[in-house]
Amino acid sequence: MQFPDNFLDYVFVGRCIKDEPSCSAPEGEFADVNMWSRSLTEEELGEWTGCRSDLEGGDLIDWRKARFETWNMTELERPMEEICNIFRPSSVLFPELKTFYDHVDTCYQMSSAPTVVRSQGQLEELGRAVGEAGEACQGSWLLSYWSGWWDEPEEGVVSVPVTGEVLRQGDFAPFKMGTPRGGESSNCMSVRVRKQSFMDEECTGKLCGFCDIAVPPKLNLRGKKK
Repeated sequence: MQFPDNFLDYVFVGRCIKDEPSCSAPEGEFADVNMWSRSLTEEELGEWTGCRSDLEGGDLIDWRKARFETWNMTELERPMEEICNIFRPSSVLFPELKTFYDHVDTCYQMSSAPTVVRSQGQLEELGRAVGEAGEACQGSWLLSYWSGWWDEPEEGVVSVPVTGEVLRQGDFAPFKMGTPRGGESSNCMSVRVRKQSFMDEECTGKLCGFCDIAVPPKLNLRGKKK
């Protein structure tokens, strides 16, 4: 296939050639579009996509050296650190009262996993989010949310079965007195926001919960290997 000499003089990103609204109405954002004259290796692709690459910009198209003409779009200046953070999972609150099982199912349906509270800082951060949600996360007793821990597989051992992690009294936040309680009815750990403590609940109770979700752009194309 023969390409004209000026083939790469003009490259249209997020639109077609015509200056018409229907031709330039992208949904979302794009950044760091580069093109190389060779196929990147699998390792290079992984590092580039993960914002860990030492590669220079593309030798055919270099985003940092290119000149832009925008039409029906808005230009934004953002540091690469912020753009790279888009691909890192974050805890997203679902301000709807659900049983623990329904909450887990919601996370799985979104190709994510229930957030597990693993530190004091995280406990405080999630607590603030639930506090801002207010009545939407007001359970039958107090402002609470599912912590991601439970002791259903082994009574009295609070764990995350998928990873094998075990939560012990005094790790970073106290258990409410009497927790974990005996019996098989209260096996799912919640966090009491105001007390910043763990409490085991009936898994069929209804609380808010968080899912660890990565929110990438609709199109995340950084390279193609032959």
